[in-house]
Amino acid sequence: TAAHITNPSTISAMKSYLYVSSYASHRIIRRDLNRGNYEGFIGNGQNTFATTKALTIQVAHTGSTTDRFSFPQGIDAEKNYCDISTCRIYIADSSNHRIVRYNLDGSGGSRVYLDGVNQTWTGTAITPGSGLDGKLSGPADVKVDQFNTADANQYIYIADRINNRLVRYSKTAQKAGWLGGGNYFWQTDMSQTPADSQSATYHLPPLFMLQPQFLAIGTEAHRGQKLDYLYVSSIYNGRIVRWNMNCAIEGGTGYPASYTNVPSYASCVADQ
Repeated sequence: TAAHITNPSTISAMKSYLYVSSYASHRIIRRDLNRGNYEGFIGNGQNTFATTKALTIQVAHTGSTTDRFSFPQGIDAEKNYCDISTCRIYIADSSNHRIVRYNLDGSGGSRVYLDGVNQTWTGTAITPGSGLDGKLSGPADVKVDQFNTADANQYIYIADRINNRLVRYSKTAQKAGWLGGGNYFWQTDMSQTPADSQSATYHLPPLFMLQPQFLAIGTEAHRGQKLDYLYVSSIYNGRIVRWNMNCAIEGGTGYPASYTNVPSYASCVADQ
């Protein structure tokens, strides 16, 4: 039926639509934000938001092909500097270990994929990864950076859950980095992952995240200065971590020698 939503994981509102990630039925459902009317779904063999398609569980409803998801979780939509015909929606396709991007209107042929190693969006369905060699592993959430206007300067942030790290990619996928494992500057070698997550260290400073799950972006003013924050829920740490995006700079394996007045980690990350 049109009311069939199984284990809803995340919602995202954009323009006149509400998007719901239906985790256990492996699809993204769209509803009219004002009236609540059913407006179609993608997944289960469906590539476009066809309103005539009933919300019933489809045969072989999960998979890794271009028209299927496997336990989709976090979703987010571009909200600024675009409209319904040009904005895009990003989906954390968790058990396929990839991020899927669709045109917001669900038009056919718009989906592209990112797995953490191939640093470009590809229109070919990516073979599910294992989390090795820098690939995403069980990504649980994705958020779109609204801090900047130019596409090349905007980032998507990913809760790379099984790899215990926070990953970012520029929306053009030409620039990447990750935080976690004791680092508060962006690591640019995507083939690396944080050290052993079972260490007791992971239960101490907020620089360590044990299975990050949900993300939220916030902005506030402090003494006349605009600050951009990314909030991360860390499941097995039992806490919320706040990263100051103005503070977490690109440092590779350390801050470049040319940097002066390098901030302390306490000014970059805090937890509750």
